[in-house]
Amino acid sequence: SKITGVLNFLREQARDLDPDQGVNIVLRGDPQSLPALTLSLQNVSLWDALQYIGEATGAKIRIDDNAVVLTP
Repeated sequence: SKITGVLNFLREQARDLDPDQGVNIVLRGDPQSLPALTLSLQNVSLWDALQYIGEATGAKIRIDDNAVVLTP
């Protein structure tokens, strides 16, 4: 899948689990610069899923005050 689809899925899951808060996940830069991604994860935290994405795509992940930010 394209990285944007994977991140949208994670945003939706976070919102479903925490409707009042959710998690703002932002991709800075060109999503086309990251490779396609296929993950099959079960019973992992959002942070672990983001770390797997970072490792698989080479994206850097940081947590800002208002968002989790991924950069190619």
